[in-house]
Amino acid sequence: MVTRIHLTRHIPELMPVIVEELFAAFHDSEFENVGSGNVPGDTVNAEWTPICAYEKSARIVARISNRVFVGLPLCSIYPFLSHIRSQ
Repeated sequence: MVTRIHLTRHIPELMPVIVEELFAAFHDSEFENVGSGNVPGDTVNAEWTPICAYEKSARIVARISNRVFVGLPLCSIYPFLSHIRSQ
């Protein structure tokens, strides 16, 4: 209850941190070249990189949540995220 009340009240202050982590998650190497190309008629980007949308979304949510509750740099360390998500 305490977390919900205080977190909700401070969401406007946390938005820059949330947006920064969202951009960082998409620019990490695990998202490199995702969704580029193979559109009919597209000769510039000729290959798709298949991804599991659920898995990628879960990682992004985990990173953002950990950024808010734990902070940098721990929030973006892959072994830490894997451990948290497996609990």
